[in-house]
Amino acid sequence: MPFTDLSAGAFRQITNTPPSRPLRTGINAPDVVDDNRDATISDDGKTIAFISTRDLVPAVGSVEGNADFNPELFLARTTASPPTIGFSPGTFSYVQATKTKDDFVGPKTFPRFQQNPSLSANGSVVAFLSTANLAAAKTTTTMALPATATETKKST
Repeated sequence: MPFTDLSAGAFRQITNTPPSRPLRTGINAPDVVDDNRDATISDDGKTIAFISTRDLVPAVGSVEGNADFNPELFLARTTASPPTIGFSPGTFSYVQATKTKDDFVGPKTFPRFQQNPSLSANGSVVAFLSTANLAAAKTTTTMALPATATETKKST
């Protein structure tokens, strides 16, 4: 891969969500509000995968978005051509790839979360870590993204 000088490029924010909690000042160590994190981009520059605790996808019928604010896997795919101008407002949409809930056993809570997504070169496969038992439900899901179909391989 050739060297790319990023100093002349533009960075684009693709999420604009309020923090899940206010920052506390004067504490040791300082707060980190990492509601949208672990971003990765495909080699072709068309797909981004990231983890978010925010509700980025609106509820559709009886299927809610991320109303419980668990760390879930999200994908964004640009419809811009060429992709170098992608991810500007109106050129991409989100897909929530996981929907997990914490497990409660008696008085104990077992948090469920996803982390460390990694995309294939063309963005068609994503691998990630999860504390949820995703394999019990399905091992492969096909999701329709704008201008493509993406197969998501889930691993625990």
